[in-house]
Amino acid sequence: MAITAHKAVKEGSVMEGLFAMHCAAILIDPNHGDSNKEVKDFIYSLAVTTDLKDMATKDSDGSFKQSVNYKKRFPISTNAPKTSLFNVKVLTGAQAKKKVGNPKLRVAPSLPYFETILQPDYPDFSSVNLKIRLKEKEVGTQYGRELQMLIDNEPAPREKKQQENFVSIEKRVESMIKARGATFFRKLVATKEKYLKNNKTDVMEWQVDADGVGGETSGGQVKQDITVRVWANGKRIFDDTINFSLKASSATFHSGGLNDGMDLLLNRMDLGIPNSVKSDINAMLDDLREGRAQETGLTGYVDAAFKLILRNAQPTYSQSSSDSWWDLMEARLFGATNKFHGSMQLIELNIDGRPAKKTGEVKSGVLEITPEHLHKLRYEHKVKIIPVLVPTPNLETNVAGSPGDIRLMPVYPKGGEEGNKDKAFFKIRINYKSDKDILTGIRGEVKPFKFMSDIGGKGSIVWDNNYTKFTNKLY
Repeated sequence: MAITAHKAVKEGSVMEGLFAMHCAAILIDPNHGDSNKEVKDFIYSLAVTTDLKDMATKDSDGSFKQSVNYKKRFPISTNAPKTSLFNVKVLTGAQAKKKVGNPKLRVAPSLPYFETILQPDYPDFSSVNLKIRLKEKEVGTQYGRELQMLIDNEPAPREKKQQENFVSIEKRVESMIKARGATFFRKLVATKEKYLKNNKTDVMEWQVDADGVGGETSGGQVKQDITVRVWANGKRIFDDTINFSLKASSATFHSGGLNDGMDLLLNRMDLGIPNSVKSDINAMLDDLREGRAQETGLTGYVDAAFKLILRNAQPTYSQSSSDSWWDLMEARLFGATNKFHGSMQLIELNIDGRPAKKTGEVKSGVLEITPEHLHKLRYEHKVKIIPVLVPTPNLETNVAGSPGDIRLMPVYPKGGEEGNKDKAFFKIRINYKSDKDILTGIRGEVKPFKFMSDIGGKGSIVWDNNYTKFTNKLY
């Protein structure tokens, strides 16, 4: 990879590929990756051998966009050094058939397989297919030759930011590897052991897929960054598909267009907007549709309408309103209410914001949101949701930029509404941006760009990690 300026490297996108490699390590290793060093070595041994490929789409300069790719089947060969890291015995399919005395065993005779024996007399044979495809512009300096030079600390004219990204990502990787108590780790290991610990010989084909290019659009569903699937004895086991959506220092879990965002607030959710205000907003919308608002356009309409809502809406609690907000949150986190099978992960350093107690100590960890957790809060503990408007202090005089947001606050069965705005389930806001003139480099007017849904702060009950802390607030 050429040494280029990648100021916009997205650490979350980088972590997608590294997380997928971590999943592969857990699936390969009979000890589920209990050696931090071996797993880290494995991850980086793969990351430095990724390939660059042209995509079908082109950049603004006419050149083809590129992707960072890794596609391999493990074991690669009977003497592959990357598999020997975990001291896993490798047999060919023919050898596996002979060992168990079953000529009909669902293996390819010439291909290598991992042999794992957790139950005496019942060896299991497996392979792991790892596929990674990420946008080069988002991750390029943290994979391939560039990554190898960063690991080796070789002097080069690379940016300071590139080195800073490397250090930050390395810490995130260490945090991820150590998170053996996390739900994502336990779920993956449990699915693996389901086959390894039964009293039969199984042939498992695991597929770990991190497609940050093709998986970016999902028809209104949440983006699934990593998908783990398993075929057992030649049959796809649908119930054992595991999906993960990753975040790294990013609060946004959903973004959508301006039209859809306004329709949501005006027509699909109960925000207590007075009829007179709705009439004013609808009049503005009519002007837009009929061409009488050419000067301000869609962005002007959205800006004015959102400010009117923040100034005038008077939300109140109701069961139907709470149910609507719950449905919206679950759909945006997991794809569809009570449908999505998987976990949303946030991998982040210094999650509690407090300084380390010892010199050199780094506060780190993994935050998680799972459907099971939210289902328990909603149906077992009867936690409700109420919208709270949080306008900026200078809303009346603010002519450009974000005017505030809508916080979706938990209401406990006993103890009432959560008063700390940072502990909201999530918030809805508008992302404002300005376009830069290509010739002059001058930025234009700041305008609404997208509606964003941001997850609650690290102290919010939305995170599985905080469930125990909030138990006393529930009753």
